[in-house]
Amino acid sequence: MIRIATRRGLIWSANGFGLCVAAFIVSALLLTSARWSGRFMLRIDVELPPGIERESLLYMTCWDQQTADWLCTPDNEVAEGFDPPYQRTPDHDVVLVPTGGSSNFLRIFDTYHQPDSVVLQYERETESGEKNPLRIHFPIPKGLGDRLVSIDLTQAER
Repeated sequence: MIRIATRRGLIWSANGFGLCVAAFIVSALLLTSARWSGRFMLRIDVELPPGIERESLLYMTCWDQQTADWLCTPDNEVAEGFDPPYQRTPDHDVVLVPTGGSSNFLRIFDTYHQPDSVVLQYERETESGEKNPLRIHFPIPKGLGDRLVSIDLTQAER
């Protein structure tokens, strides 16, 4: 009788140990996550009216709509964060947009974050010859990979 009880105790101990190891491995796999960051290219086709030079175009990405609205208020003079485009051609600009997120082992709870909009700052020459800085904002299209946006500043002037 003592032998059988000892054998059962050993079997229960081995099963319990195996169950603890299996639970640890499964929880380690499920709770493992990695943070990542990246960027994509946003091509901006800009139609410029006379009086606006392409070299005056500066861009800033904004993570939320409220920040973009605040930057576009008439009395706002914040200049930090506005940068020239990554690439400039005669008919379009390319801006690098940062992204980020997290991924887990099974990819069930993955997250993806990207800025909400881009603020475009440009200088318009007034009739008196002064350069008047103006800003508009536009949304960044959702999706994967590089994106394309068309802006017509001839319509924004009216």
